[in-house]
Amino acid sequence: MHIGSLKKRMIKLSKRLHRSIDGSPQGNKLEELVNEFESTVDDAHRSLSDGRGKANKILDKSLAEKAEKPKAKPKKKK
Repeated sequence: MHIGSLKKRMIKLSKRLHRSIDGSPQGNKLEELVNEFESTVDDAHRSLSDGRGKANKILDKSLAEKAEKPKAKPKKKK
């Protein structure tokens, strides 16, 4: 399951549960857990996008280096 859809499901479930146990210690604990989960998912998204950006830069550099190297000319047969 994709992280984004997992996050949406978690938020939907937490809202439903929060309405049923509003103001109770369980509701507060649940809210803390949901907030922690959301921050973890957001951090995961950020690190993935950062990692992809770094990987793309490295890949672009390596492709540019390969393109700059002159190709050896084939030897003529006599």
